[in-house]
Amino acid sequence: MLNEDLGLFSHETSMSVADKYKALYAINAETRHVLSHSKRFLERWIGDGEFKSAVLEGELSLEDAQDACGCRIDVRTLLPVFHPEYRLFRSAATGQDWPLTYLWDQHISNHLKIRDSIPSYGGSQGITPKFDLWRMRNMGRAAFQLDAAASGITHPPVAFELSSGCSVGCWFCGVSAKKFAGHATLANGGDGEWRATLEAVKAVLGPGMQCGFCYWATDPLDNPEYIEFLEIFEDVVGVIPQTTTAIPLRNVDLTKRVIAEWEKRKSTPNRFSVMTKRQLLEIHERFTPEELFGVEIVLQMATDGAITKFAAGRNMPGLAKKEPTLEGTIACVTGFLINVVEKTVKLISPTMPSEMWPDGYIIFAERDYRDAARLAHVLKDITANCMQTNLIGSKVVRISDGGHYEPEVRADAFRFRRLEISNPFIAKVGSDLSAGTSTPLSIAKKCLRGGMDPIQVIGEMEKLWCEGVITQHV
Repeated sequence: MLNEDLGLFSHETSMSVADKYKALYAINAETRHVLSHSKRFLERWIGDGEFKSAVLEGELSLEDAQDACGCRIDVRTLLPVFHPEYRLFRSAATGQDWPLTYLWDQHISNHLKIRDSIPSYGGSQGITPKFDLWRMRNMGRAAFQLDAAASGITHPPVAFELSSGCSVGCWFCGVSAKKFAGHATLANGGDGEWRATLEAVKAVLGPGMQCGFCYWATDPLDNPEYIEFLEIFEDVVGVIPQTTTAIPLRNVDLTKRVIAEWEKRKSTPNRFSVMTKRQLLEIHERFTPEELFGVEIVLQMATDGAITKFAAGRNMPGLAKKEPTLEGTIACVTGFLINVVEKTVKLISPTMPSEMWPDGYIIFAERDYRDAARLAHVLKDITANCMQTNLIGSKVVRISDGGHYEPEVRADAFRFRRLEISNPFIAKVGSDLSAGTSTPLSIAKKCLRGGMDPIQVIGEMEKLWCEGVITQHV
């Protein structure tokens, strides 16, 4: 029997992200069957232009189309999701008139609700207050700078790289992955070092570490011991992290083990980045719809409905492009980026790609470390010296990158792309903050001469700073 109502999260605000995903996938066998086969049909529809055209032009019936992609359900009540002539029925679909459409849209809606809740779970929850304040401030800054492109960014607090570089070499790589140069190993004490590395990071991030993952400018399946790394991660952190890979077909047995690990726990869905229609068809041949139920197929090929790539990294303006691009970034971490092969740690956060930050993330600090014990000290040093809790009176303060002050248009507001931040206080200090040459103390002294309370002035600047509207580099 189909689950009639998948609205699981309207009031479950106390659930962790991991528990929300477990609840999302805690459905009966029939509901799982129809959702996984609906997903299979929609993937083929979006990723195979010839398949789509054949159906739209009447050359291929829906029944034959279902058979062609291994979809073992009747998709007629899914038509409002994929067929242009039926889209007007989608918003009002019910479980009686369009049951598959209704079920699919509930499932996707719940996915989005969970995704949107992740930023609030990624902090240390008070274990490291300086980190939590720094992260919240930079989440606000990124939202102003990226505008609509920030809507899908979840700001995980940490990413681990288990290799040096990436073997895939995507021409559009938004974070400019280097050529693959080897992977970490658990042999010869590597397992203990990995465990100690996780413990060192957990001491700073606490429960927020459950939102972390083990890739970045790397492909996790480049590491043949990836499953074993995940098992230790789960033992220390309490969850299996998400896996995103562009090479699911290179070692199908390893990929199936990743899927099996997800199946045991029903955690954050994994993702396959798919470059070509041929690759999509082979994935559909090698994996059943049920196996791919917990895998998001991210279609990277140039086709209607596939994702549009961001102008970042290797795809920056001025570099050769094969497809249209959007402004934005694929960077998502607001926290630590740790490469366990190169023994480096960076403090990063998303921003709009630029000449200074072509990969779409700011690097606030970068350190080397010898081993996990040294990493613990490095993390403490970065936290102490790069995450101030108040504005420093003697350091220059300015509008965050991308912000503009146009007093002739509106004297009490800063503008970031399509966003406007208005505040009566801005009319008093907007010119100074826009110039980017004044310190909080010099601005307070200037306001004092104008009859304002300097303590109030500093307090108002602190508010703008905490929201990410203005910035100060230490």
